[in-house]
Amino acid sequence: MLGYSVEVSWVPRGRHGGGNLLWDVGRGGGHREAQGPNLRCTNRPITVSVMIPQEILDLIIDQLGHNLDDGDSHRSLLACSLTNRAINHRCRKYLFSTIAAPIEPSATVHRPRVLLLTKILKNNPRLTDYVRHLRILQRVTRKAVQEDFTQHFPTVVSILLRDGCRLETLTMPYVHSSSSSISAMYSNMILTVQHAIFDMLRGSTISTIKLSNLTSVPPSILFQSPHLKHLELNEVIFLPCPELADPPGSENVLKLETLIIHRFLSNFLSIFTTTMEGGLKHLDCRIAGLSDAKGFESVLAHSRSSLEELSFSTASNAISLSQCFSSALNLDHYPSLRKLSIGLALIDHARYAAREDSLLLVRPSKPAPLQSLVLSIEPLMSL
Repeated sequence: MLGYSVEVSWVPRGRHGGGNLLWDVGRGGGHREAQGPNLRCTNRPITVSVMIPQEILDLIIDQLGHNLDDGDSHRSLLACSLTNRAINHRCRKYLFSTIAAPIEPSATVHRPRVLLLTKILKNNPRLTDYVRHLRILQRVTRKAVQEDFTQHFPTVVSILLRDGCRLETLTMPYVHSSSSSISAMYSNMILTVQHAIFDMLRGSTISTIKLSNLTSVPPSILFQSPHLKHLELNEVIFLPCPELADPPGSENVLKLETLIIHRFLSNFLSIFTTTMEGGLKHLDCRIAGLSDAKGFESVLAHSRSSLEELSFSTASNAISLSQCFSSALNLDHYPSLRKLSIGLALIDHARYAAREDSLLLVRPSKPAPLQSLVLSIEPLMSL
């Protein structure tokens, strides 16, 4: 290969301008003139073009897509999506996998972002084929911007439903401009927005719901999607629902596999124990008080035979470790448990656990299926 130069070039093919990325190997040549499918010899340097296999291009796009949080990867993926039809589809799979409906306009676009999202989906209906995750971001802001969100968000939902979007995840975090610890009332949302959310959930393919910093949430939101398997709650307070005391019907049944919960706040425990069918496979819980400890024990008792992964941690407040656990975990009662992770937030908790090791675990009477046991002291945090 001595005397050759190697470069990447774009060779358009076909009447629509599609093509492939090619490696061009060139060397100074004579004055011959010949032409072939991938070879053209003139008085200019000879160019031999070799196609990069589609599998290699897919690996490159996948690597960029898995690092979308990196700004450089996001810009590179955008650039790649404009170069070639052969990789455009794979780029869109990552670029439009998650869409957000925020209230506030962006720093660079002064028009409301929900209106901009609506126009994009209207002008490109095929983009809904790629949407899998929807985030509804709420912020304390000007009344005019909230009205814009109220006006255009139902349109976004109607477009997704009309085009048969196969959503998998719905996330509704409340974001305050100054503090993430301030909650918002779900019931304060305009009825048209609430109805749009229920229309989107009803009979949908959504398997994961994530709620954060919300109060006055109607329990019925959990029973709309028949495919709901994963639920994540962070500082969420549900409204009381007296009708759940009746025997659960087909419309009031939870079939969760995963529950991630930070704080067992009002009414959720009664909702879970009344409507849950079967047991959990994965439970992740943060214990911050006596009510959390009681809720944790109730959920554990409900899922003993099915639980495969258990992770729980204590908050860094004045509660003692003995108050977190009225009884130790007996591995004989958890025949399917493979992974156990315990996080302690206070040094005093760790010292107490070291002195009273039987407080946390009871030695099994027979070999247990447990494969992983992690005991850690988490960084100090305050609630």
